[in-house]
Amino acid sequence: MAIPIHAKEDRRAWKRYVVLLKGKYLLDNFRHYKECIVIDISRQGACIKTPIEHNVSRGDAICLELVTDKANCLKINAEVQWTKTIEHGSLIGIKFESLFDIQATKIL
Repeated sequence: MAIPIHAKEDRRAWKRYVVLLKGKYLLDNFRHYKECIVIDISRQGACIKTPIEHNVSRGDAICLELVTDKANCLKINAEVQWTKTIEHGSLIGIKFESLFDIQATKIL
């Protein structure tokens, strides 16, 4: 179940939801998708946790793949906004190229 984030200091245009979704991501310099966990998501972007550190920069292209149910896969093109090295990996903030309807994707 997704939990909306209601922080006074959060000035984002779209409501963010805390989620723990399995996903895959592809950076320009990769040949294959790598696994990740989506930590939070909104209509405009997401924060993903990767198991390894990456040398990525703001503006780099990234493709996020989410499985919405057994038959459907959602691929979202995005741009890296920020990165943070953490223990056992990285957090990567991404902005989607276009808005999408989270409720319609059935990922929440």
